[in-house]
Amino acid sequence: MKNFKIGSIIIVLLLLPCGAFADYLIKDGDSPPATKTVKAGSVGGNILPESQLTDPSGVPLLVSSKSVPINLSAATTTEIIAAVNGSSILVTSWDVIDGAAETFQLVYGTGVNCSAGQQPLTGPYPLIAQAGLAKGNGSGVILRVPTSNALCAIKSQAAQSSGSMSYIQGAF
Repeated sequence: MKNFKIGSIIIVLLLLPCGAFADYLIKDGDSPPATKTVKAGSVGGNILPESQLTDPSGVPLLVSSKSVPINLSAATTTEIIAAVNGSSILVTSWDVIDGAAETFQLVYGTGVNCSAGQQPLTGPYPLIAQAGLAKGNGSGVILRVPTSNALCAIKSQAAQSSGSMSYIQGAF
């Protein structure tokens, strides 16, 4: 058996006479971390490239399957991606541009607008007017929201914040 690690993905190969049999595993980030099988199948003599890894339903694992707009104007905590019981949120890219100087932070939690058990996902980014930031390109996990939590944003000023977020949501 051979193990190959690609980021937080581990590929386990069992060498068989007809080729390799691959299990795609992802570490779930819980404490203590657990490793879960994502897909298994015969791949002949080749290892699938990262872009072809899929979840059990066939959705690409390292490529976003969903996206949402970021369209916020209140100085408050606002839900961006709703919690799904038993599912984690894997953010693959996000960007935001601000209409005024303020701080912008991503958090997770439960309850209305992450009001219960709120935890930081990023630090508070100090943004200036008509400037922003972008993270990720949609082909790899950059942030992970633990199982059964929503993803929210906290803004410090009542100014327009616009952008988008690409993500995968599932039982990882």
